[in-house]
Amino acid sequence: MQKKNCAPGSDLCYNVAASKADNVFSKVESGTTIGGVETLLIRKAKEFSTMDYIYVTDKQNVLLGVLSIKEILRTSKDAKVDEVMKKELVVAHRFTHQERLVYLALSHNLKAIPIVDDDRRLVGIVPFDVILHIFNEEMHEEHVQIRGHIPQSRKRAYDGEVSCSPDDKEQASWMIIGWPGAYSRHPLCQGSRAFWRAS
Repeated sequence: MQKKNCAPGSDLCYNVAASKADNVFSKVESGTTIGGVETLLIRKAKEFSTMDYIYVTDKQNVLLGVLSIKEILRTSKDAKVDEVMKKELVVAHRFTHQERLVYLALSHNLKAIPIVDDDRRLVGIVPFDVILHIFNEEMHEEHVQIRGHIPQSRKRAYDGEVSCSPDDKEQASWMIIGWPGAYSRHPLCQGSRAFWRAS
């Protein structure tokens, strides 16, 4: 797939994180007790599209950490979220390309990806069902391109540019990154054949 141009400030960016984000999700402020989180989840469960994770922010909405439902259930109600939350976070930014969201979810085994702005303020999350939809969309487009005419090399916009040779069937699909058991020749170019063996 050719990456569509998307300049910050544009309202026409379909394939970036901001356009996929859900802004109704479980979030609490630093200092909240586990009991307070449980009360929030019970009271607002129907409003949330997903409750896989609870995100912790400060008063300025800066993302500080995240904890899972499992961690909440096995922690004392009097404990503070700050004591059990994970502070090493995997995040995407508003103009991160949707391909990168799938890469992050698969490689880190995550069910949702938080989206932050330049000041690390939490602006939304991309839930698992949306990530799966993106994955399916990208795989379909990749399959169409493989059967048609593809340039000898293509560039992918991640942390750096990566060139993958589409003539090598072992590297037919870049989307398999992070999938258990998949083999790679390059961190961002993996074989679709290995993916189907792994799945």
